[in-house]
Amino acid sequence: MVRYDDTAFRKMRGEWVQLANLTLMIGVVGPGASALEAGSSLTLAELALIHEYGTDTIPERSFIRSTLLARRGDLAALQVRVFKRILAGELTATAGLELIGEQCVAWIRQTIRDGLDPPLATETIIRKGSTKPLIDHGQLLNAIAYQVVAKGAAGAVATPPEAVAA
Repeated sequence: MVRYDDTAFRKMRGEWVQLANLTLMIGVVGPGASALEAGSSLTLAELALIHEYGTDTIPERSFIRSTLLARRGDLAALQVRVFKRILAGELTATAGLELIGEQCVAWIRQTIRDGLDPPLATETIIRKGSTKPLIDHGQLLNAIAYQVVAKGAAGAVATPPEAVAA
């Protein structure tokens, strides 16, 4: 009689089920999101939102969407590598999403360090003493993070349909 040991299959299946029940959030999330910007009444999450989308008086300087869109090929390749490692039992679902989150955070921070368009207004350059948009004290840059959360957990957000189509 031949016996089939399905232990490895069950472990792999468990990780895929776990993966399906997790969400990776990237941006100004977690404890840093509610911190106040130095000298302001805005939280860092509010500040990020203002710069990501712009306002009537502040131009859009997308650093999250623009980075992930520019890196979509790299991100897809990273996801494939990570998911293969999960499938092979080399990574847990959580560890795989954390690897993806860490890389995305590094890419987004590099986008900010490299500078964003449009250039700052002359008055802003004089006030802050720098020509780099989004970098004053480094608070926003350092607040960019990721979180792996269970779907439906507090803080987990659904992806807007327009973001999926992009």
